Amino acid sequence: IRENRVYLRGRKDTQIALANGEKVSVAMLEGKVKAMHESIRSVKLYVRDGQLTADVYVDAGTAGAEAAEWDSFYGALLEKCNASLPKYQRIAKWNVYDAARLLK
Repeated sequence: IRENRVYLRGRKDTQIALANGEKVSVAMLEGKVKAMHESIRSVKLYVRDGQLTADVYVDAGTAGAEAAEWDSFYGALLEKCNASLPKYQRIAKWNVYDAARLLK
């Protein structure tokens, strides 16, 4: 508990079950996204509003763009990653954050 918020670490399962019944391997997909650029430190995948969503945490010091341009820079990388995946595994939404936000 930090600042009246509860933080849970870890994941119960290594797969996410989508609404269509397909299962996505979290580790495989997170690994593919992390491999897209050296500045990506962590990726958290989850389903929100029925869509596969990724929170991408980047090292601001080695990011490939200024913070104001992160959405477009990393968005282009994620689109490239999506192109190599089956439709049901594609990331529909993403958020890009400074890795300094991660819990220590």
